Amino acid sequence: MKIPKSKKFFLAVAGIALVSLGVVISLVNAEEETVIKQEEARLPLVETKELKPTDIQEVLNTIGFFVPENDWRVTPDTIGTVEKVLVSEGDIVSQGDLLFQLDNSTQKDRVNEAQRDLNDARNNLHEAQQEESWSLKTAQDNLEEAQEYEQEKKEELEEARKDYEEGEITKLQLERYEDRYEIAQRRTERAEEVVDSVKEDDSGNVQEAFYEEQVKWAERLLERAEDEYEKTYVQSPASGEVLKIRISEGDTANPVNPAIVIVSEGRVHISTSVSEQYIVNLSEGESADVVIPAISNEKVTATITEVGIVPEEGGRFYPVNLVLDDEVDNLRVGMNAQLELPIVSKLDVLAVPRHAIIEEDEEEYVYVIDEENIAKLKPVTSGISQNGLVHVEGLEEGDNVVVAGLSQVDDGVEVEVVREDK
Repeated sequence: MKIPKSKKFFLAVAGIALVSLGVVISLVNAEEETVIKQEEARLPLVETKELKPTDIQEVLNTIGFFVPENDWRVTPDTIGTVEKVLVSEGDIVSQGDLLFQLDNSTQKDRVNEAQRDLNDARNNLHEAQQEESWSLKTAQDNLEEAQEYEQEKKEELEEARKDYEEGEITKLQLERYEDRYEIAQRRTERAEEVVDSVKEDDSGNVQEAFYEEQVKWAERLLERAEDEYEKTYVQSPASGEVLKIRISEGDTANPVNPAIVIVSEGRVHISTSVSEQYIVNLSEGESADVVIPAISNEKVTATITEVGIVPEEGGRFYPVNLVLDDEVDNLRVGMNAQLELPIVSKLDVLAVPRHAIIEEDEEEYVYVIDEENIAKLKPVTSGISQNGLVHVEGLEEGDNVVVAGLSQVDDGVEVEVVREDK
């Protein structure tokens, strides 16, 4: 059968195409085999670090606060209503400056009353010094008057005690009644002595002594009243800055709760607390890193100046104080400090990055590269750490430890070191 020319041409073209396709496939397969062989020949790429002795510290991260070297928590010596506050927070004051004043109307009345009693006692003494003697009747009349006065003051005191228990009068007002009754008792005692002395014909000296005693008692009461009056004016105990004011006009101030806090000007220190677990590892003179978040995230250094030997009240934490090595601008009392306290120090030891340590079956290993670039798996024992470095035992100075590319390494495999940290 004769094949047409058109079919012959078609068959020829098809044959050429098949041959070309076969050549292309062969070339692709050959190229893939070459790539695979190249990949099989490529060595694992790793980075290493040469071990050298270094110092490493384990630190305790904790929080502290900046406090003044000295502070004074000012309280009045008596209870009273705040009439005036004469300073503001941030004011600089000197020792003796007036900080605030309590209402002192009661104390002022007491001073005036005590002054009148003293004047009366002095007048009586002066009159007695002008007389030669007392008659028995005069002495007895004086005793009777003294006894009546004592009874009157006793009844007033009993009534005042009831009022005090019901909250109608203050402690200070009650003390006024107690003082008056005490004076009345002393007056009666002296009047009885005068009667006895007149009977013994020694009335002149006793009369004068009686009023001298009254003057002394009146002077003591005036001094006490003036002291109570002075207590209503509260002064600064030292020079410094007013840090905090906790009272305002109309409040009740007392000797228990601080009304104003004064702090010393100048250098401040950091105060923190450390548990019994770590306090034994701290020593005065050691350096610590500090970050003051309110000012900057950069670290500054401080020196431990005091390590407490007695725990704080009600706990197992011990006080620790530090002082910054250099001045820091804009530092304020009350700011917090992030501390890194040195707990354990190791000098001239070998350390590796934490991520270089491999853990298997509760054991620790690292890869060390020998002179022929063969990876060797070596067991190690880890210790303290600092900033990502871990102290290890089981290695030698000069060992090259794999620190990157660990996932591609096996024990005994040759590797290619692409970066070596000397």
